[in-house]
Amino acid sequence: MRSSDSIFASCGSQRSREKKSFYMSVIKDQGKYGSLQKEMGDLITQDMEKAEILNDFFASIFTSKDSSHTTQVTEGEGRDWESEKPSTVGEDQV
Repeated sequence: MRSSDSIFASCGSQRSREKKSFYMSVIKDQGKYGSLQKEMGDLITQDMEKAEILNDFFASIFTSKDSSHTTQVTEGEGRDWESEKPSTVGEDQV
């Protein structure tokens, strides 16, 4: 029983060291990243504004409304999907 207690205790201390090293790296990296520039040329230095700019940028990438690559859903014949021909993609579509 003692060996299991010591193993449990060592796991806890190891986890504590890992957590501490993680937060130390986070603290060390704070302020490491420079300013951002808006499309209009304004320089952004505040963290909240940087977060909003980056959020807008990544949201625009993943939710592009003018994408030429749209998904088309075709209605299958009944529920027997195995009999349906697989769709093909031509080289000019890629």
